[in-house]
Amino acid sequence: TKKKKMEESSQNKKTKGRQKTCMEKITNPNNLQVTFSKRRAGLFKKASELCTLSGADAAVIVFSPADKVYCFGHPNVQSVVGRFAGESDKTSRDPIIEAHRNSTIRELNSELTHLETMLRMEKKRSDELDIIR
Repeated sequence: TKKKKMEESSQNKKTKGRQKTCMEKITNPNNLQVTFSKRRAGLFKKASELCTLSGADAAVIVFSPADKVYCFGHPNVQSVVGRFAGESDKTSRDPIIEAHRNSTIRELNSELTHLETMLRMEKKRSDELDIIR
């Protein structure tokens, strides 16, 4: 009975919801660009969260379908890539500077999370007002 209800509700759905997407290249250039932009933002956000939660240093470098380069780095791309390449960065090793950077990043991530929550609430409120109108 539970399975039958799920099948009935899935037939009445108007959107795909959170279905698994197949991993194949998107052929439509507009859809490709939109998907890249959304996923890039999500990738950078996840990298930022990983750095904040674990204290890890990370760099993500992505080339768009239009060959534009986008970078994310914590504390910055140059220091992470330099460290990867074997160069030393004495300023990032200073504990006072590192503590200040980490504090600033935590504050900014907290503010970002708060603003994203507020944005979701305002969008929900806007949708509710649209329904009333």
